[in-house]
Amino acid sequence: MVDRLTAMRNTEFTGEVSDENGWRCRLFENGNVHICIDSISLLNALNDLISIYFANQLPAAGKK
Repeated sequence: MVDRLTAMRNTEFTGEVSDENGWRCRLFENGNVHICIDSISLLNALNDLISIYFANQLPAAGKK
C-alpha cells in the first residue's frame, strides 16, 4: 500500500487506495493521507491500542 500511495503522490496527487484487509487511504492535494478503516474489528483493536498507549500518560487532576 505504501508503494501505491507513493506512486499516486508522484503522479496523480489525489486518490484512494485500498487493500483486502479493510484499509483505505485517501490522498489529498496538500499531501495529507487519511486512513479509513472499514473493518469494525480492526477499528476496535486500534481504539483499544490507542487507549492502552495513552493510559496514565496524562497527570491526574490537580497533579503536575
